[in-house]
Amino acid sequence: MKLMDSENGWLHKQFHVKETRKAEKKSTTQAHTHLMTGTENLDVHAEKYFMKHWKAVVKELGPKLEQICKEINDHSKVIAKAD
Repeated sequence: MKLMDSENGWLHKQFHVKETRKAEKKSTTQAHTHLMTGTENLDVHAEKYFMKHWKAVVKELGPKLEQICKEINDHSKVIAKAD
């Protein structure tokens, strides 16, 4: 059973690697660059670069934003009780 579980885990990991590679290939524009102008190509690459870094920013700010929302909700409850 342990051998089967480890083999299934390896196969599962390989499958997801292929999925991510396919997703990366679809998001690149190298195959169609000859159809785009230079500025359009730069815009596409700039947007891809921005989204890559934006995801990291959102991931880092997620817990902080949750804490801020919690504080706002707590403050709203205090104001509601005071009324």
